[in-house]
Amino acid sequence: MFNLPASPKEAVERALQQRPSLQAQRARVQMAKLDRLAAEGAIRPQAYLAASQDWIKAQSMSAQSGYTVALAISVPVWTGGQLQAQVRAAVAREQEQTALLRAQQLQVENEVRQAWLDIETAAANIATAEAALKDAEEAHRVATLRVNEGKAPLVEQIDALAALTEARIRLLEAHTEHVLAQARLLRAMGEL
Repeated sequence: MFNLPASPKEAVERALQQRPSLQAQRARVQMAKLDRLAAEGAIRPQAYLAASQDWIKAQSMSAQSGYTVALAISVPVWTGGQLQAQVRAAVAREQEQTALLRAQQLQVENEVRQAWLDIETAAANIATAEAALKDAEEAHRVATLRVNEGKAPLVEQIDALAALTEARIRLLEAHTEHVLAQARLLRAMGEL
């Protein structure tokens, strides 16, 4: 019914790639890293280069042109402590976002593995419910024969029919739980 991975390892890998919350957190980590790099760059000396061309023409004179080139170097002297504090804060934000990413990855892995176990449990429940249904069908058949032969009261056949109905309901519930477990796995993987 669903396109499920072949193994829990594959399911975890797909989840770590596709979960939107992890993609968003990776973007936050990248943004924090860029903020840290910008803060570190502000501590270093900055060089600015500017160039311009002037052109002047006065009455009865020929046109004159000139070029101006300027180089300015900025060294943070008075704000060094403040800039270093900004770098430390940016490093702390990057570490915090990285830790949040790892925590989310662990949570996603846990959710996927639990959903995988739920699928396996539901599959085992289907097998058990199918065996119980076969037993209930046989018990109902035997009770019907005994009642028809006059060797058992009608209540025995009614009880066997109730057990058969209950076994059918359990099988339907097991199938439903199996499909729901598959859907939970896909949701945990970020595909649903």
